[in-house]
Amino acid sequence: MHRRLLLLSAALLLAGAAPPTGELPRTTVFGVSGTPQPASDGSTGVRADTIAAGLTGAKLGLKAGDIVTEINGMEIADMGAFAAAASKIEASKPVRATVWRAGKRQVLTTTSVGRPLESYRNGTAHYGAVPFRGGLLREVMVAPPGGAKGPVLFLIQGYTCDSFETTREDSPHRLLFDGLLARGISVYRIEKAQAGDSRGGPSCRTGDFDAEMAGFETGYRALMEKHGIAPDRIFMLGHSMGGVEAPLLAAKVAAPRGVAVYGTVLRNWHDYMFDIFRIQGFTGGGADPVDGETGSEKLRPLFRALLLEGRTPAALAAANPEYAKLLRELLQWDGGDQIMARHYSFWQGLAKQRLVTAWRDTRSNVLSVYGEGDVAAIDNRDHQLIADMVNHWRPGTARFVEVPRTGHGMTIDGSMAEVRAGRAPTANRPRPAFNSDLIPLFGDWIEATMREPAVATRFPAKG
Repeated sequence: MHRRLLLLSAALLLAGAAPPTGELPRTTVFGVSGTPQPASDGSTGVRADTIAAGLTGAKLGLKAGDIVTEINGMEIADMGAFAAAASKIEASKPVRATVWRAGKRQVLTTTSVGRPLESYRNGTAHYGAVPFRGGLLREVMVAPPGGAKGPVLFLIQGYTCDSFETTREDSPHRLLFDGLLARGISVYRIEKAQAGDSRGGPSCRTGDFDAEMAGFETGYRALMEKHGIAPDRIFMLGHSMGGVEAPLLAAKVAAPRGVAVYGTVLRNWHDYMFDIFRIQGFTGGGADPVDGETGSEKLRPLFRALLLEGRTPAALAAANPEYAKLLRELLQWDGGDQIMARHYSFWQGLAKQRLVTAWRDTRSNVLSVYGEGDVAAIDNRDHQLIADMVNHWRPGTARFVEVPRTGHGMTIDGSMAEVRAGRAPTANRPRPAFNSDLIPLFGDWIEATMREPAVATRFPAKG
C-alpha cells in the first residue's frame, strides 16, 4: 500500500523586512524540516533533516540527524508540533530543547530568533492584528507603492497550522505576490488561531472546521470593514485546502469579484481520502493499482466510521486493534485527538461540507487551476467539474486551466507521467523552481474580470 500521504497542503516559504504593527509581538521560527522518528528511549520525536542558517534551530546547535523530543516542555511528535512550539515562543526568549544525538540524550538551550519579516521588490508588507474569539490573529497586507488602490487578492492557505510566513526568498507564494504587486494587485492574508504570531482564541491544532472557517470569515470582514476594500475589488485565491474553504466563505458572506482555486478538490472529503489510498500511489508514484485497491478496501469501514459517522479515533482503536494500527501508521494518530496534525473533529466537520452547493451559491467569476503534476490533488477531474458546474448555473463565468508540468506547490515538478516514473526534476532537485507562468495567468484573469460587470450583478441571488 502507498504509505506516503500527500494531502492538500500549501505550507510555502516566504522572506521578510518591514516592522510589524498591531498588538502582537513577533514569535520565533526554528527553520527545521524533519521526519517523525522515535528516540532511543522510545519517546516520540522528529528527526531533523535540514536546519536553516540563522534561525532558532541553528542557534540551538541542532544537527541533521538529531531527534528532537521536547521544546520548552512541549512534546515534539511531528512537524506540526514544531510549528506549535514556535508559535508559543516570542523573539529573544529562552528556548530549551531535548534531543537525542547518536543515541545519547542532550539538552540544548539558547534565546530565540525572531521570525524574519517579509520584503518585496514591488511592494511593502504591512503587519496588523484582528480580534478573534478572545485572542488576536496576525494579518498581513502586501501592497504596491501608494497602497491597496487596485484589486486585492485574499489568499486562503492550506490545511496545516504552520504560519503563512517563512524564510525562503524562492518561495512560490512570495514570487507570485511580487509578480502581482508589479501589476498593482495587493495581497491579503490572515493567520489561523495560534499560528505564527497569533495569540489566544481556539488553537488551530485543537479547533474544529467551523472554528477555522470563522477565522477566515473574520479576516474577510476585516479586509472589507477595517481596510475599506469593497467586495467588487476582492479576489479570493484558495490554494489546496483553501480551495475548499474559499467557495464556502464566498457563498456565506459577500460575493467577491472573483474566486480562484489551485490544487483543490470538489468531492466529499471522505471520498478524497479514500481515493488517496486507492489511486494516489499509482498516479503519483507508479505503484501497482491493484495493491492500492486491496489496501484501500481495508480502510473503507474505518473511514466511514471516522469521517461520516463521527466516531472518535480512540473509540475506534479500542474497539478494533487493526483500526488502531491503521490510524497510527497511515493517519498519523497520536493516540489522543490528533489525526494528521489536526483535531479529528476538523476532518469530521470537513466531511460534512457540501461543496457543490457552495459553488452554486458563489456568485463570482471563477478560475479553476490544476497543475499537471499535482499528485496531492490526484488528477484534474474536480477542477474541470468546478468550472463546468459554475458555467451550468452562470454561463460564461468560469474557466478551467491546466498548467503543464506544475505541481501542488506551484513549482515545476514535471508532468504526471514524469512524476510517476520518477523522472521529474524533484528527483534530483530538492527545491524545484516556481512556475512564473502563474503570474500572468492569475494577473490577466484579475484584470480581465475587473473590466467586466460583476457576476453578482448579472446573476443576482434568488430569494
